[in-house]
Amino acid sequence: MLLLVLAAPFCTAQNQPPVKAVVFTIRGLEGAADADFDQILSDTVRLEIENAGYSVAEGWKKLLKAGETAPVHGPRATEIARGVGAALAVTGYYTRPDAGSVALSVQCWDTDGETLIASFSLAAPFDLSYYNLLHDRLAGLVQSAENFTGPPRIEAIDVAAARGLGTITFRSAQDGVEVVLAGEKSLGTLADGRLEASVGLLSTGSRLELELRKDGFHTLETTVTAIPVINLPELLPARKNSLDLAWNSGQLLGLTGTYSFFPIPDRVFAGGALGLSVQVPSWDATDDHVVVHLDVGARAGLYLLPVKPKLSLFGATLKIPFRIGVVTGFGAMPSFGIASGFPAWIDLYLLMPMPFIEFGTNKTVVTFRVDQRYSLGLPGSAIERGWMERRIPDATEDDGYREVIPVVLGVTFKW
Repeated sequence: MLLLVLAAPFCTAQNQPPVKAVVFTIRGLEGAADADFDQILSDTVRLEIENAGYSVAEGWKKLLKAGETAPVHGPRATEIARGVGAALAVTGYYTRPDAGSVALSVQCWDTDGETLIASFSLAAPFDLSYYNLLHDRLAGLVQSAENFTGPPRIEAIDVAAARGLGTITFRSAQDGVEVVLAGEKSLGTLADGRLEASVGLLSTGSRLELELRKDGFHTLETTVTAIPVINLPELLPARKNSLDLAWNSGQLLGLTGTYSFFPIPDRVFAGGALGLSVQVPSWDATDDHVVVHLDVGARAGLYLLPVKPKLSLFGATLKIPFRIGVVTGFGAMPSFGIASGFPAWIDLYLLMPMPFIEFGTNKTVVTFRVDQRYSLGLPGSAIERGWMERRIPDATEDDGYREVIPVVLGVTFKW
């Protein structure tokens, strides 16, 4: 980790000379010394402090005792900083939780009162994004120090910072959840509703970027504040199957069932549909017969909104109780009459890509969509090539009928 100690208010008036700050060498507390890496971190911190408008004081190394390394504790750092006339002391330390990550803690102190005025910690993979994160943390550190109005002295704060949290207890109602730090380092798996994870020198208030994983559930990326006990959010089941029972207004006396498999859980689906409907003639008809229609087809689609979607509005997070998606497909409709000598035929169709809305976000939901089909009008078909629409009696129309696009209303069960 990296411990930075700044020792006086960061802000400076434009009509006053810049406030002096000492930036001590940032060094590792574990393993073999790495002077080159120490220098990289130290130069980065120094540059940020200078860009904030402070004058970085030199000569502090001459005040070190024989064999003494750059300080990482508040009292010694502020003592040396006062020796070179600096109002701020900046020191630091870091550790390497694994081969690709760096854990860094930062603190700011006022040299006169040895007062902790700001701090932060950063634990993440060390790549190009790390510098962006460090830049943001240092900018926040400067702002926090400028706004500091706390007590004149905080006793032994450097000891607490050096020890760190040591262990964090993660709690959840779901067992078997793996907690991964920064997407790379596994902290362990929850059992009996808890996980005791060693975090070493990570200090209270640090920002932790976690990834929560469990077989059969959606992976969740979340950011939490490091405190001794952290309650983790609940993971959502990754559902891979669904069964839909639907009624189509174009087939009044009928029902269609659709089974779908989700190659991408809760997001992309494909499956097959099987429907049965009956067409009954009007009471006054003399030459019409009952006709049975089958509907066999394939369906595919995707959701445009995530599972349990949310909307941020004026600083508040609103849960959206529905999802929107798009479905398409194709199929065939064999038909035959319940009468001797009545012909049979088959109509092939394409289901145009149509939006659908799904009310509810649990395992049982209500669905609604428009059913816009296009008949291919091949030989042996009863329906000519063109849009398949429902005909409703309407005396205002020239032919006595009005054509409307059917709608589908159904219930979907997911698992």
